[in-house]
Amino acid sequence: MVHIRRLSQLIFTALFFHFFFINNDKLGTNLLSPNVAFFFNIDPLAALGTFLSSHKLPAVWIGALGVLVLTLLCGRVFCGFICPFGAINQFFGWIRKKLARTPAPDIYSEKQKIKYLVLVIFLICSVFGVNQTGLLDPFAFLVRSLTAGVIPLLQYVCANAGDLIYRLGNERLSDTAGAALDHIKNNYFYFTLPRFSGGAVITVLFLAVIALNFSRSRWWCRFVCPLGALLGLVARYSPVRLKVNEKCTHCMSCVRHCEGACNPHKKDGWIAHECVMCFNCIGECREQAVSFKFAFINTKVEPKLDIDRRRVLTAGVAGLLAAPVLRQQFFAKRVAPSLIRPPGALPEPKFLEKCIKCGNCIRACPTNFLNPALLEAGFEGLWTPMGIGMKGYCDYECTLCGQACPTGAIERLPLPRKKRTKIGTACVDRSRCLTYAFATSCAVCEEHCPTPQKAIWLDRAEVVTREGKKIVVEQPHVDPSLCIGCSNCENVCPVVDKPAIYVTAIGETRSRENKLILGY
Repeated sequence: MVHIRRLSQLIFTALFFHFFFINNDKLGTNLLSPNVAFFFNIDPLAALGTFLSSHKLPAVWIGALGVLVLTLLCGRVFCGFICPFGAINQFFGWIRKKLARTPAPDIYSEKQKIKYLVLVIFLICSVFGVNQTGLLDPFAFLVRSLTAGVIPLLQYVCANAGDLIYRLGNERLSDTAGAALDHIKNNYFYFTLPRFSGGAVITVLFLAVIALNFSRSRWWCRFVCPLGALLGLVARYSPVRLKVNEKCTHCMSCVRHCEGACNPHKKDGWIAHECVMCFNCIGECREQAVSFKFAFINTKVEPKLDIDRRRVLTAGVAGLLAAPVLRQQFFAKRVAPSLIRPPGALPEPKFLEKCIKCGNCIRACPTNFLNPALLEAGFEGLWTPMGIGMKGYCDYECTLCGQACPTGAIERLPLPRKKRTKIGTACVDRSRCLTYAFATSCAVCEEHCPTPQKAIWLDRAEVVTREGKKIVVEQPHVDPSLCIGCSNCENVCPVVDKPAIYVTAIGETRSRENKLILGY
């Protein structure tokens, strides 16, 4: 059974990375595979959090319900056989045990109850419309970490490794390495090296979680994972039970290799809600004293999920207080001007109710325009997608972010409608514009404006230089009725430190209040 579990983990992890790497448009077709959000579509935590916050069932709730039914029938097989992040954590825990040669017994710790309190906090917040499940949801955490942290880091290392090999002067080696790096770049990396906001923090958090597996195997799954907590609550009622017979010699081999610290060595002490169904206990038991069977639940002798009521109440109050604290940016009189959402994003409150911060849209964006938000949308909007014109631009012919969104926080807009959707408005800073401030001809912003009727138009003006010479320059103006806020102009502006033309969220289609002039 252990070999079947390992094969299943390998298949689903490979499937996860396949969907992750095809979540782009390398061929320029403006189409994504409908399967790029497969793992989010079977994620019960994402479905439940979105339902509680938006009061609407997500379109893919049936897959999440199927996982809950599977858990009810067979225990936490999703954690042991399917979850790719669980497999990654288990792999590094396996390395730890190999290095230790004779690993110490992995006894259940009271700290493993923390994840249930985290789940309570998240669900209470969701009830009040503040959906924060994506902060610690394993799929959202993994995709966000790979998108904004791990892949850019690997791309940077590979690019510098290629340059180093080229400088060594070995032409044959350089050609081989160059071909390999080109293949990787064309299939797995971004077109150009991206620079994501908060990427360093996201990378450090991911590496810290991986490193903690060297202290306790599956550290994330045991102490943090709210999805594991949700599945554990359901798995308590599964008819699949662990049994220990009289052949047991108490060698503790099963405990040394247990991935969930669920006390498989105790005859009536096995903890059902902590078992991730890794079946290591069966594989390691030389006496064949451990087995899983279908049996009735013996509530009198089996351990219960004994969480102190005071702790649950405290977690509930924490969630209740966290909701208004996290949403405090809505008390501000003005919207943060830099908060540019993707085209198709729902109005801000509804967007935050549905967005799980997974980074799928950021991964799909081909121009590095979408980045994880820091505090532009307050604490509630941490790591939600926002556009940054100084890093990229919204491609006029692209609708990939809506296709990649698993929860409907970004609508799937048809291309003609997307081209009419405003995400902001460009403004000219005359104190920095070359044509206004320095009497230098420049028309870059107008040339790159993608709208059929240019939203940026040029006006010929006569200016006098310091020497008193009169020259004619073409000065840019923005037509706010035509500008869609794509940030193309900001991205290509030759004033490199702070562009002379910039885009803010003012005038966005999704908001009736965020207008240049109220009522305009």
